[in-house]
Amino acid sequence: MDCIDIHLPESCTDGIAGRLPAGSQCSFFELLFSDCAPGNYCESSGNACGGTCKPYVQPGGSCAYTLAGEFPGCASGLSCPHGSNLCTPYVGEGESCLDASTGECGDGLYCNGAACQKRNTSGACTFGGECAAGSVCTRSYPRTCTTVKLPGDSCTQGQAECYGLSYCGDDGKCTRTGAAENQFCGTNFQGEYIQCGTDLYCATDTNGAQTCQKTKPAGSNCSNYYSSDCAGNSAYCDSATSLCVACN
Repeated sequence: MDCIDIHLPESCTDGIAGRLPAGSQCSFFELLFSDCAPGNYCESSGNACGGTCKPYVQPGGSCAYTLAGEFPGCASGLSCPHGSNLCTPYVGEGESCLDASTGECGDGLYCNGAACQKRNTSGACTFGGECAAGSVCTRSYPRTCTTVKLPGDSCTQGQAECYGLSYCGDDGKCTRTGAAENQFCGTNFQGEYIQCGTDLYCATDTNGAQTCQKTKPAGSNCSNYYSSDCAGNSAYCDSATSLCVACN
């Protein structure tokens, strides 16, 4: 869960290493993986096919969002606090995290409003960041950290107990099966987020109703900057033309 909710530790990113040097045209994959060589990242606005390999920003360097829609990447062990937009070392346990310019809390830690402390596997919580990897903060009061449920495990709807993008189905079990075409998607009355199946996206009609619809081929009209309605790997909705663009 740390990999999804906070940031990727080196133990995740070291598993796959690219080979392209700085200055090369690159492809960007999910969860910050790219085909750039170690020490580099693939800088892309997200509204384009591919990007350019650039060295990670070192301590004190700018990581501010650019007018081109790019997020410069900080080197390992650094975060980008919104108060300074400068790459800053992660804060350790017991160290202050009050200042908006201070680095984020390191792996396994969260900011309790004053200092970084270890995330919990049990006990009271107010948000998911307080709970350790493999645990979630339940939605019913009093909210508590509890072990995350995997697909097939029994669950209670509305408790956000299921792992990642899985959800608690009507049968009382966690499932990763997405909704079919024309079926409901989005957050249901129990608070569970229902995602769509493969090659489908969650569309909203003029009445506000949400259903799963087929993703659109290149050249189709689109309105979602984040490209969920466009078909193809790394496809996106061009902001200038409002048309789907497919990337190789």
